[in-house]
Amino acid sequence: MIGGLRPAIVEKVDAKTAKIYVRDMGEVTLPWEKLSWARRELPDEKVDRAPAQASEILTRGDVIYTVGRTAQSVMFVQVPEAQSALVSVDPKDGAVVALVGGFDYFQSKFNRVTQARRQPGSGFKPFVYAAAFDKGFTPASIVLDAPIVIDEAGMEQAWRPKESENRFAGPVRLRDALVHSRNLVSVRLMRAIGGEYTWNYVTRFGFDKAQLPNDLTLALARLN
Repeated sequence: MIGGLRPAIVEKVDAKTAKIYVRDMGEVTLPWEKLSWARRELPDEKVDRAPAQASEILTRGDVIYTVGRTAQSVMFVQVPEAQSALVSVDPKDGAVVALVGGFDYFQSKFNRVTQARRQPGSGFKPFVYAAAFDKGFTPASIVLDAPIVIDEAGMEQAWRPKESENRFAGPVRLRDALVHSRNLVSVRLMRAIGGEYTWNYVTRFGFDKAQLPNDLTLALARLN
């Protein structure tokens, strides 16, 4: 079993149903409403069209996973690729009630509660701006928000940072760039004041140098 999911083998596939044999339960028939959610995975994190019949989803002999305690409640499910963490705290006294480090320990022993490092994302940009203000920039300083290609000596390939919506504002004041979290402004700002200077400056706020990349990706908080 993986994360409480029961393995099953597909015995027969009809037009809109499938008969499966579930471990520790026996034969179960899956109706169409418990199958039709499935989609074939396509490149670039896309999924195929909705299936029209069960044979597009399952084939006799397939090993699948299910959840449910009775034949009537059995559901066909997918072992998740994404993993997350859960910290449950008692609001009365702050005591930790439970820690869940992932979907299944035997599938992945990496504990996402105690071992994972959280990526601060855009929450890190104010520290880059603080370094720039100490270098003479002001909230009214203008920096270009436009595509940029970083191709420097020692790099395996060129780096092309992007905006989340792939739209650019052109020349923009830093106060507006920070409000709208403009990625390319942060990269240009860090390049202007110097990567080494920024790297050293942000450690004043308690950041561990060992976790900070010593390059321009730091502007976008790509921490080690």
